[in-house]
Amino acid sequence: MRVGIIGMGARMAVLAPQFAAHSESFEVAAVADPAPDRVPLLTELGFSPDIYSSAEEMLAADRFDLLMIGSVNHQHLAHLRCALESDTPHIFVEKPVVISEAETLELARLAARHDGQNRLIVGLVLRYSPLYRLLRQAQADGQRSSVVRSATATAS
Repeated sequence: MRVGIIGMGARMAVLAPQFAAHSESFEVAAVADPAPDRVPLLTELGFSPDIYSSAEEMLAADRFDLLMIGSVNHQHLAHLRCALESDTPHIFVEKPVVISEAETLELARLAARHDGQNRLIVGLVLRYSPLYRLLRQAQADGQRSSVVRSATATAS
């Protein structure tokens, strides 16, 4: 399975090794990220991805079985547009998928035009992050009684 990653952020840095551990055919073939400082993690896993500075450049140069979108939240719609307009059969995007009502409506139109119903997969990746697991373990150990709210911030 040829995989392209758009945005090698912290969540993709956690997910890529997990996906690779569950599938021998999982191959990260390319990464599009203007500052790919987490690419050495992929090298440690045995991958030698081509590096691109933009999703558009990567999608013009290569074809994938799966695209994983892990860019900053405000870029998701633009990257989803590129992905949906490509011939990539499977597109994984972390939440939040989009960040406004207007973007939601635009994504709905894109999905309708490009078979998004059968191609898009939304990942609820925070529930598998190490921090969240530690928090849930602390709760199970009686160190915390309840979790009221969890939020993260991403610098743009």
